[in-house]
Amino acid sequence: MRNSRGRWAYALAAAVTLTSGFWIAEPARAATPPPEPVAIGQAVQGDLNVLATDSDTAGTQVRVRTLQAGLPATVKAQRWSFEVVTGGTSPVYRIKHLSSGRCLEKSTASGDLVGASVIIADCNSTSEQRWTVGGNQVFPTGGFELKSMRDGRCIDILTRTNGEPLSMWGCGLYSTQMWRTRIGPVECPNRSVAGLCVDLPSPASGVMANWRQQPVTLNAQATEPQHNKLDNMVAWNPIDSSGGDPCCDSVEMGWRAQFDADLGQTDYTAYWLEQGGIVQEYHAIIAPDSQLANGQMHTWMSLGTSSGQWDILYDFNPVGTTHLVTGSRTREVEYGLLPQYDETTALATPFENRVQVMDANNLWRRPRLSETGGFAANVCGQPDPLALAFGNPNTPPWCYTTSLVPRAVANSVPEVDKFVVGKPPVGTLAAPATPVQPQPSAMPALHNGVDQRELAACMATDAAQCIDTVPGLADCVHARKVCNVTSTSAAAISRNGRPVTSDKALGLAHSALGGRTTTDTALAPAQVATMTIDDLSSRTGASVPVAGTELVHVVTGTDTVPGLGSRPGTFDGYTLVYQASTGRLLYACLGGDCSRKELA
Repeated sequence: MRNSRGRWAYALAAAVTLTSGFWIAEPARAATPPPEPVAIGQAVQGDLNVLATDSDTAGTQVRVRTLQAGLPATVKAQRWSFEVVTGGTSPVYRIKHLSSGRCLEKSTASGDLVGASVIIADCNSTSEQRWTVGGNQVFPTGGFELKSMRDGRCIDILTRTNGEPLSMWGCGLYSTQMWRTRIGPVECPNRSVAGLCVDLPSPASGVMANWRQQPVTLNAQATEPQHNKLDNMVAWNPIDSSGGDPCCDSVEMGWRAQFDADLGQTDYTAYWLEQGGIVQEYHAIIAPDSQLANGQMHTWMSLGTSSGQWDILYDFNPVGTTHLVTGSRTREVEYGLLPQYDETTALATPFENRVQVMDANNLWRRPRLSETGGFAANVCGQPDPLALAFGNPNTPPWCYTTSLVPRAVANSVPEVDKFVVGKPPVGTLAAPATPVQPQPSAMPALHNGVDQRELAACMATDAAQCIDTVPGLADCVHARKVCNVTSTSAAAISRNGRPVTSDKALGLAHSALGGRTTTDTALAPAQVATMTIDDLSSRTGASVPVAGTELVHVVTGTDTVPGLGSRPGTFDGYTLVYQASTGRLLYACLGGDCSRKELA
């Protein structure tokens, strides 16, 4: 099945805001982690009411209380676990309270009456503790009902007042009966991301992410296998000097797995892209190990510049600078998995994403729990209105697993240490990669003032700390020098792919743009020209960081096409540059202002 979430995200983004919380596994499957707690709150935009109890005693009424963000031990009265009793597209749940260990129950003390209370009670197998999501709403806000298997009534609240007790009423898709899962107070925009969003109270001038480049299984049985891809990414919205958020400006960095239908294998690349208004540019990151899925740790970093742009660094080495965006600070960051297909994608090892932002004092810090929220996604064992609307079950292989791992900070509020996001297996799963570390004997002791051996050791263990702990690294990064030569051995260099013709480049462009090029006869034909990098640069000014004598196939067209990143939107016209020796997409420009006539 084609991933409806990925294909419909553009239409839904303007009308829907959904959030999700800690992602919960289906207990019967060993491939998924055990359930984690989640807040269950009202689906209305801006409503922070969630289910809670004031006591752990059996028979205590469940009420709505204002959402609290904090370590599990401090917010456990507001956290619940969905336990799947019966799976499938219409699952039945038992909902367990974190603080008491008791279960959500429809009270029968006065019989099955309208207005019956909702309580916690010792867990059992009776229908009073069995719940379905009943109906759901995707528009105008995303939410699901909590419908009792006992009498078919739904959990409702009469008023959105802190402390209001819950009660049972006839189901009717009323806003007071629409619920959603949450992990924090932040409202996330709806995107095709299984991950976190961060809303910062004051602007940040830097974004840094660390994760291991893990192998991904992309199943060839997808309806259109050449379109199958998965990104692990971090993205943010720049703000201008006045604090405004210009429409459609964004920057993104990530690690992309793309299925090669001809070779029946998955190719990988690190990348960054920017969007400024109606134009989007994509850049492959050309580095010795940027195409290796060997489980090695890498760092994606971007720093705001005095000119209002962002310098992009990969493993602490400069790889590019934006030129389309307006503003070198940000308040909104998101990170996680961006899939094309749900049911044909798997990870042997989840991604452990550690993200930091640079504050006004030029210090790196992690997002606080109070600054985070969860994106809508089909989470294992957890209700999702969008998945329900498309008939996708919340069981493997359609669902995702995550774990938000917090940490306490002395004299400060709790932070997100890491966010772990994975994909339960489908078919044959690639074995977890054994991290390959550089050999100390192959490294210079110092390079641009950076102790390379200490850097290699730090990258192998806790790359999030390197900027603070490796001698000379912070000064080198500030000067925008090449700071890391620990991965430049010949053994680390990889050139995935195979030589491609100009006709094959047309097919690759068709895949990259989701089928929106020449193979669709209803659309305008694309053009392809073969030239050197030097020729491309002299005609368009495009900067592609490979040898100037390299041959590339340049595909251009005037169709309206979707973007290449996580943000929804379309662009009028495109230019895509493929390396002739490998078929790798090196550069792309989407939108009406991109060079095309110069390449005819």
